[in-house]
Amino acid sequence: MRTIAGLLVLLAAGAPLLAQEPTTRAEALHAEREAKSRALAPPMAGRIERGLLVLEEGRFFERVLNPAEGFYPKLGTITPGGGFAFGPGYRKVGIVGSEIDLRAFGAASLDRYWVLDARLEMPRLIGGAMAADIGVRRYGYPDEDFFGR
Repeated sequence: MRTIAGLLVLLAAGAPLLAQEPTTRAEALHAEREAKSRALAPPMAGRIERGLLVLEEGRFFERVLNPAEGFYPKLGTITPGGGFAFGPGYRKVGIVGSEIDLRAFGAASLDRYWVLDARLEMPRLIGGAMAADIGVRRYGYPDEDFFGR
Protein backbone atom coordinates (compact mmCIF):
# COMPACT_ATOMS: atom_id res chain seq x y z
CA MET A 1 0.00 0.00 0.00
CA ARG A 2 2.89 2.30 0.79
CA THR A 3 4.39 1.62 -2.59
CA ILE A 4 1.17 2.60 -4.38
CA ALA A 5 0.87 5.79 -2.33
CA GLY A 6 4.49 6.65 -3.12
CA LEU A 7 3.92 6.12 -6.84
CA LEU A 8 0.83 8.35 -6.76
CA VAL A 9 2.81 11.12 -5.01
CA LEU A 10 5.58 10.83 -7.62
CA LEU A 11 3.06 10.96 -10.49
CA ALA A 12 1.31 13.98 -8.99
CA ALA A 13 4.62 15.78 -8.55
CA GLY A 14 5.81 14.84 -12.06
CA ALA A 15 2.61 15.94 -13.88
CA PRO A 16 3.69 19.62 -14.12
CA LEU A 17 6.94 18.48 -15.70
CA LEU A 18 5.02 16.71 -18.50
CA ALA A 19 2.72 19.68 -19.21
CA GLN A 20 5.34 22.35 -19.67
CA GLU A 21 4.54 25.79 -20.96
CA PRO A 22 5.85 26.50 -24.47
CA THR A 23 9.10 28.39 -24.47
CA THR A 24 8.78 30.03 -27.90
CA ARG A 25 6.01 31.77 -29.79
CA ALA A 26 6.13 29.07 -32.51
CA GLU A 27 5.52 26.37 -29.91
CA ALA A 28 2.60 28.33 -28.47
CA LEU A 29 1.00 28.77 -31.91
CA HIS A 30 1.55 25.10 -32.69
CA ALA A 31 -0.13 24.12 -29.40
CA GLU A 32 -3.10 26.40 -30.21
CA ARG A 33 -3.47 24.84 -33.67
CA GLU A 34 -3.33 21.36 -32.19
CA ALA A 35 -6.04 22.21 -29.63
CA LYS A 36 -8.22 23.78 -32.32
CA SER A 37 -7.83 20.80 -34.67
CA ARG A 38 -9.16 18.47 -31.94
CA ALA A 39 -12.33 20.57 -31.54
CA LEU A 40 -13.28 21.06 -35.21
CA ALA A 41 -16.96 20.92 -36.17
CA PRO A 42 -18.71 21.58 -39.49
CA PRO A 43 -20.30 25.04 -39.83
CA MET A 44 -23.98 25.19 -38.97
CA ALA A 45 -26.24 27.07 -41.39
CA GLY A 46 -28.83 29.45 -39.97
CA ARG A 47 -32.56 29.24 -40.70
CA ILE A 48 -32.48 31.74 -43.59
CA GLU A 49 -29.43 30.10 -45.16
CA ARG A 50 -31.03 26.65 -44.93
CA GLY A 51 -34.21 28.00 -46.56
CA LEU A 52 -32.26 29.59 -49.41
CA LEU A 53 -30.28 26.38 -49.92
CA VAL A 54 -33.52 24.38 -50.21
CA LEU A 55 -34.79 26.83 -52.85
CA GLU A 56 -31.48 26.72 -54.74
CA GLU A 57 -31.02 22.95 -54.63
CA GLY A 58 -34.64 22.36 -55.62
CA ARG A 59 -34.14 24.82 -58.51
CA PHE A 60 -37.35 26.58 -57.44
CA PHE A 61 -36.62 29.93 -59.10
CA GLU A 62 -35.48 28.29 -62.32
CA ARG A 63 -38.62 26.17 -62.54
CA VAL A 64 -40.96 29.11 -61.81
CA LEU A 65 -39.22 31.96 -63.67
CA ASN A 66 -37.75 30.04 -66.60
CA PRO A 67 -39.60 26.76 -67.21
CA ALA A 68 -38.87 24.60 -70.23
CA GLU A 69 -42.51 24.85 -71.34
CA GLY A 70 -45.76 26.49 -70.37
CA PHE A 71 -46.66 29.76 -68.71
CA TYR A 72 -44.19 31.75 -66.64
CA PRO A 73 -43.91 35.24 -65.15
CA LYS A 74 -41.82 37.66 -67.19
CA LEU A 75 -39.94 39.98 -64.81
CA GLY A 76 -37.36 42.66 -65.53
CA THR A 77 -36.99 45.76 -67.63
CA ILE A 78 -38.27 46.31 -71.15
CA THR A 79 -35.84 49.02 -72.15
CA PRO A 80 -33.39 51.24 -70.26
CA GLY A 81 -35.35 53.92 -68.43
CA GLY A 82 -38.60 51.99 -68.63
CA GLY A 83 -38.64 50.86 -65.01
CA PHE A 84 -39.44 47.42 -63.65
CA ALA A 85 -41.86 45.49 -65.88
CA PHE A 86 -43.82 42.30 -65.40
CA GLY A 87 -46.33 40.20 -67.32
CA PRO A 88 -47.10 36.69 -68.57
CA GLY A 89 -44.97 34.60 -70.88
CA TYR A 90 -45.52 31.30 -72.69
CA ARG A 91 -43.07 28.80 -74.17
CA LYS A 92 -43.86 25.67 -76.19
CA VAL A 93 -41.14 23.41 -77.57
CA GLY A 94 -41.80 21.37 -80.72
CA ILE A 95 -45.07 22.85 -82.00
CA VAL A 96 -44.45 21.51 -85.53
CA GLY A 97 -42.71 18.17 -85.25
CA SER A 98 -39.67 18.84 -83.13
CA GLU A 99 -38.18 21.63 -85.22
CA ILE A 100 -40.14 24.77 -84.28
CA ASP A 101 -40.46 26.34 -80.84
CA LEU A 102 -42.85 29.14 -79.83
CA ARG A 103 -42.04 31.86 -77.33
CA ALA A 104 -44.36 34.77 -76.52
CA PHE A 105 -44.66 37.31 -73.72
CA GLY A 106 -46.26 40.59 -72.82
CA ALA A 107 -45.04 42.96 -70.15
CA ALA A 108 -45.85 46.41 -68.82
CA SER A 109 -44.18 48.74 -66.33
CA LEU A 110 -45.53 51.24 -63.85
CA ASP A 111 -43.95 53.96 -66.03
CA ARG A 112 -46.45 53.09 -68.83
CA TYR A 113 -43.90 51.22 -70.97
CA TRP A 114 -45.24 48.02 -72.54
CA VAL A 115 -44.21 45.34 -75.02
CA LEU A 116 -45.78 42.34 -76.78
CA ASP A 117 -43.32 39.89 -78.30
CA ALA A 118 -43.77 36.58 -80.18
CA ARG A 119 -41.12 34.39 -81.79
CA LEU A 120 -40.91 31.18 -83.75
CA GLU A 121 -37.50 29.68 -83.15
CA MET A 122 -36.17 26.93 -85.38
CA PRO A 123 -32.87 25.82 -83.84
CA ARG A 124 -32.83 22.31 -85.32
CA LEU A 125 -33.38 22.70 -89.06
CA ILE A 126 -31.68 20.24 -91.42
CA GLY A 127 -30.65 17.96 -88.60
CA GLY A 128 -29.25 20.81 -86.51
CA ALA A 129 -27.08 22.21 -89.33
CA MET A 130 -29.16 25.39 -89.66
CA ALA A 131 -31.17 27.65 -87.36
CA ALA A 132 -33.66 30.47 -87.98
CA ASP A 133 -35.86 32.81 -85.93
CA ILE A 134 -38.93 34.78 -86.94
CA GLY A 135 -40.35 37.32 -84.54
CA VAL A 136 -42.78 40.20 -84.16
CA ARG A 137 -42.79 42.91 -81.54
CA ARG A 138 -45.19 45.72 -80.71
CA TYR A 139 -44.26 48.21 -78.01
CA GLY A 140 -45.00 51.55 -76.46
CA TYR A 141 -42.23 53.64 -74.92
CA PRO A 142 -43.91 56.96 -74.01
CA ASP A 143 -40.84 58.80 -72.76
CA GLU A 144 -38.35 57.73 -75.45
CA ASP A 145 -37.24 60.47 -77.79
CA PHE A 146 -37.44 59.57 -81.48
CA PHE A 147 -35.63 61.71 -84.04
CA GLY A 148 -36.53 59.80 -87.21
CA ARG A 149 -39.32 60.02 -89.80
